Amino acid sequence: MDGDWKSDGMFATCSTDKTVLVCSVNNTASAVKQFSHQAEVNTVRWDPTGTVLASAGDDGIVKVWSMDSDHSLHDFRDHERPVGCLAWAFAPPSVVSSASNAAAATASATAMKLDDNRSRPLLLATGSQDATVRVYLLDSATSDEKARCLYTLNKHAHPVTALAFSPGNAEYLASASHDRLHIWSLKDGSLARTFKSEGGINDLCWDSTGRRLCACYSDHTAYVIELK
Repeated sequence: MDGDWKSDGMFATCSTDKTVLVCSVNNTASAVKQFSHQAEVNTVRWDPTGTVLASAGDDGIVKVWSMDSDHSLHDFRDHERPVGCLAWAFAPPSVVSSASNAAAATASATAMKLDDNRSRPLLLATGSQDATVRVYLLDSATSDEKARCLYTLNKHAHPVTALAFSPGNAEYLASASHDRLHIWSLKDGSLARTFKSEGGINDLCWDSTGRRLCACYSDHTAYVIELK
């Protein structure tokens, strides 16, 4: 039902058979790794470093997997309905500082100076049929420390169908449903902008500057929205 590339030679897929498969183009005989959910799996996304994989499905559970283990690093069970979309981004310093105590903020700032991006804090956004978006903060792609739910964004009236972080410092998160497109500030979780939609939005994509957002609608149209 969905797929996402980890690298030029490796990708992940998910299906109605409740499984997530990590496959290599150099080995078509079998999967490199297989993970499982309790129900149909709707979506998979690699984090920006390609270190961990998030999956979500009709069981309402969002799982984060490492290639080094058969067990999930994190299980998020906050949604009350199936989860259909995911998005990752590096956490900007403003978000890390507001969510952490002084010691943790200092440690995170130090980690972000390292060449190894796997040490950088991450944001994972999840969108569900329960009409909510949740944003989680993970200490890093390699950490199994308990992740925190920073925000529960609940201004949608219909199932959330698409998510996209703005590029660069990920200052904003765009979320879409049947009748609304919302732009959220990640500094405090507030609603920065909202646009009324005349139909379902299937996908969202920012341009490289973060000034334009493209929304793809179910009526075969696409709109480009100027934000700055």
